[in-house]
Amino acid sequence: MSTWQFDVTGLMDALNATPSVRFRMILGPEGQASAYAICGRAGGRGFVQRLAVRPDVQRTGSGARLLLDGLHWMKRHGVARAVVNTQVGNDAALSLYLKTGFTEEPTGLSVLSTGLP
Repeated sequence: MSTWQFDVTGLMDALNATPSVRFRMILGPEGQASAYAICGRAGGRGFVQRLAVRPDVQRTGSGARLLLDGLHWMKRHGVARAVVNTQVGNDAALSLYLKTGFTEEPTGLSVLSTGLP
C-alpha cells in the first residue's frame, strides 16, 4: 500500500461511515487508480470522507474534478452543508478546499466547511 491510499479496513470504514455514499475513481493510462473520492451524506449534511490523488499525478485537476463531482452529488440530494478535514500541513489539499469555497472551522483541527447554494 502506498502512502496516498487507505488499506482495505480504512477504505471500508470510509465507505460505511454514512447512510449514502458516492465513490468515484480516476484510472491512469495503465488502468491503475490515480485518484479517488469517497463522499457521503446523512440527512442534510455532506462529508468529503476521502479525497486522494497519487503523488505523480497531483496538480493535474483530478482532485478538483472528483471534489466537484461529490459536491454536486450532495447538492442534488438536498445537502445544504459539507465538511472535510485534512492533515495539518497538507497545503495542496487545503488550497484546493479553500478555492472550492470551504472555510476553516475554529475547532483547532484542519476542518473546513462550505454551504451548497
